[in-house]
Amino acid sequence: MPRDLPLVVDKRLLHAGDAFFALDPDRRRISEVDKQRLAAIAMSFGFASFALSLLDESGLTPKADIDRIETAVRGAITIDRIKSIWATLPTRLANIVRG
Repeated sequence: MPRDLPLVVDKRLLHAGDAFFALDPDRRRISEVDKQRLAAIAMSFGFASFALSLLDESGLTPKADIDRIETAVRGAITIDRIKSIWATLPTRLANIVRG
């Protein structure tokens, strides 16, 4: 199931180069253990929604644990999140000053 994670914590498989390292689980028979391994690799490269989907499909990780991982990913501080906060800081401060 696709996850709706914020872009600041998730890379999407938007380009052919992004998915180059991954076997397509819909086109190949991949064992549950290999899906777990692929999920770990995808998560380490920042493809969080893909990794969470693989964890779901593998069936080896309890749903509650996957939900905890998703919650942790949503709250992660990343360079993209810091850039986003920095870029919006002047507007936020102006709004505070204006009242």
